[in-house]
Amino acid sequence: MQPDCRLLVAIPLDRAAFLARGRADGQSFAGLFRAARPGFSDWALWEAYEPLASQALSVMSEARAHGITVVDRPVLADFHAAARSAAVVTLVAHWRTAEFLPGDIGDVEQLAGAWHRVCEDQIDRPRDVEMAARRLNLVPIDVRGGRTRALARARQLVAREYALFERRSLLQLVLPGVVSGGPAVEFADRFVPVSEIVAGIGTESACLFDLTICNSVLLGEEIRRRCRHAVVIMNADAAAPDVRLAVYRQVVRLMVKRQWSYQDATMRLRSYLTEGVQ
Repeated sequence: MQPDCRLLVAIPLDRAAFLARGRADGQSFAGLFRAARPGFSDWALWEAYEPLASQALSVMSEARAHGITVVDRPVLADFHAAARSAAVVTLVAHWRTAEFLPGDIGDVEQLAGAWHRVCEDQIDRPRDVEMAARRLNLVPIDVRGGRTRALARARQLVAREYALFERRSLLQLVLPGVVSGGPAVEFADRFVPVSEIVAGIGTESACLFDLTICNSVLLGEEIRRRCRHAVVIMNADAAAPDVRLAVYRQVVRLMVKRQWSYQDATMRLRSYLTEGVQ
């Protein structure tokens, strides 16, 4: 069993935390879960969510039994501490993409006034936040090649996420405060932007980061660019938390049974699952 493994689980695992977070922030993991079930009472929402929470608690308990350090409801400082001292850091958290949402746009008139400085299109300026968000999400992507259809799709997703990230960065430079949101990880207390996460990781880190979050390539690439010796396992597409937790459980069992490293167990299991789907 590989030593110095950390598992950080940032999704809410009890009823009070789940309901409170869902009411406080509509973009949070709990908030999106609530929004997808309009008309559900608090009782019904928790009944629907509780199986995921139970699964996470079970996986965490099994990991602890095998000597893995588990952090429940971590904040950014916990992630940075793990990156400094652990050989493997696995993060289970909600990822907010770079895609623009209507609620991200605070002043559509100010944005419209600078439209052609931040967007390539020459059509009419946006009249409302819905139109502005829709148009801001239209980014030119020219990605060719890829040995398989899945690889080609992954490259397109990565290119789009980075194009949106760069557009957001330009907007924040040209129009500070007009657009909020953007790519971030939801830790227990708040959404933390990519730049803040990456800045707290030492450049000489040789940690293996398993970013068990949706569309985590942007964060993973930024960590890899900063830490040349680090290994980063990423997702280009959506990752259902119940599936990711089930995969993590099997990785731990393979490490124990076969005495494989975390990286070997993860790669072999992914290869097996991919071949099984094809």
